[in-house]
Amino acid sequence: MILQSTLRTANTPVYISKKALFWNRQTYLFDGYFFPTKWAMIKSRQLPLSTNVSEPNYCFIDTRIREVKGLKVASIGREQCNPNYHVHRRGYSCLCLELVAKGSGKVTLGGKSFPLRPGMVFTYGPNVAHDITTLPEQPMLKYFVSFFGSESLPLLHRAGLPVGKAVQTLEMDRLRALFDNLLEEGSRHQAQSAEICASYLRILILKSTVIGGSSVQPVASSAITFRRCLKFIDEHYAELRTLKGIADRLHLRPPYLCRLFRQMGYPSPFLYLTRKKMARAAETLVLERKGVKETALALGYQDPYHFSRVFKAHFGLSPTQFVAAKLR
Repeated sequence: MILQSTLRTANTPVYISKKALFWNRQTYLFDGYFFPTKWAMIKSRQLPLSTNVSEPNYCFIDTRIREVKGLKVASIGREQCNPNYHVHRRGYSCLCLELVAKGSGKVTLGGKSFPLRPGMVFTYGPNVAHDITTLPEQPMLKYFVSFFGSESLPLLHRAGLPVGKAVQTLEMDRLRALFDNLLEEGSRHQAQSAEICASYLRILILKSTVIGGSSVQPVASSAITFRRCLKFIDEHYAELRTLKGIADRLHLRPPYLCRLFRQMGYPSPFLYLTRKKMARAAETLVLERKGVKETALALGYQDPYHFSRVFKAHFGLSPTQFVAAKLR
């Protein structure tokens, strides 16, 4: 059974209706807490999601936490933390992965503290005490997914995300899109939704490191420099022409710049620049119907023939052939 609950709450306790109760033969589960009876769960005040977040969006996929083969998604959520947000648990009923999308805070996992900022991913589970707080002046927006099954721990270790670890990812938007896909699929209430959500979760966990995850301590300075480089290229790609030109504008040495991009799992800075230029060139040629020469000059190519050669190497078609194929 797949249920979705969108709760609008203030800073006062809100009791959960019977529709939000999830039963199995042993216990009831809500927000990662087990309760021996339905009344014990309703009576409990240990529901931090219901009092310290605003307009949360939750999907409950399979809340019967149990030993099972494969990978099962228990619940998915997106929540805007209130300034007084504070969660303290001695453990969790299954495994959980969270992503900070906005704001700042702090998480303590098994006695070790990490600062939270946009792009941070952290994990916890049974027997891992965790304490999560937000900075009142910068309340966090965060996503979470709880899961279980025999595949869970090996998958986390394969991705370099063992339980109780925090990493900084460098392309948060991709992970956020995956979480949004999870929430959307979980709300469809279709027979295959649980299996599709499990597939999204596998991708999400592996992407957390593939797209640039690094442990918090060593990533600080290099991650900041790398983000600054990406932002600069994204904003100035039309006027940039060479690797040396990029490095000079960033006050960095070209070898260091190349090594930094490689360390973060990216192509070379010049290839990244070329891809940005070619993506814009395709838009200009097809959507804005501008000519080859005008497009080349706008992207910093003084020689239209050189531009055409680069374009063909990238797309496999000359600019003229590309436009003809798209407008056919």
